[in-house]
Amino acid sequence: MSNDGEVHLNGNANWQVTGTILAPASDVTINGGSNGFVLRSQVIGYTVALSGSGTTTISYSDDQNYDAPIPPKVELTQ
Repeated sequence: MSNDGEVHLNGNANWQVTGTILAPASDVTINGGSNGFVLRSQVIGYTVALSGSGTTTISYSDDQNYDAPIPPKVELTQ
């Protein structure tokens, strides 16, 4: 949370991103190029803005993104 630098993603027609973009304390700007680009991602930021003259497609698929591990637990019953 101490890293709050701005994040800028500038895409073009051949650019595809897969996975999680994790910047919870940062302002994230996604700029689509004239032909747009594809994000197969989840974007986590303090603020997230889309801009640009092209088309940006966000296609979320859970199996291509980060999942926090579920820690093992022990339960006692009587």
